[in-house]
Amino acid sequence: MRNKGCLIIFNESSLHANRFVRFLSKKDKQDCFVYIPNTSNLARLLIERNNIKRKDFKYIMLLTNNTIYLHFDAVIESLLRLGSIWIVIGVLKILPKMIRSNLY
Repeated sequence: MRNKGCLIIFNESSLHANRFVRFLSKKDKQDCFVYIPNTSNLARLLIERNNIKRKDFKYIMLLTNNTIYLHFDAVIESLLRLGSIWIVIGVLKILPKMIRSNLY
C-alpha cells in the first residue's frame, strides 16, 4: 500500500498538524510523503486547483492518485500508507463520516 508521491498539505500554525507531520516523517521509512506547509505557493495552487475552499481546509489534507482526503480521513489514509501495524487504523473507515469528524 506504499505510494510515493502522496502530498500532505498541513496548517503550519496548528500544533496538532505539526505534531502529526513530525510523527509521520519519523515513521515514513519509505519516503511516501511530501510535506507542504499551507502557506507555500505550491499549497495555495493545489488547494485552488482542487477547488478546496479555505474554510474546508483547517489542518491536514492528503492528495494522492487524484483523490483528496481532508481532516480525519487524511489522517487515516496517511497511517494506512505507512503499512505495518498502522493498517489496523483502517477499521475506523467503517464509521460514518459524521462520527469520524467528531473524533477528529
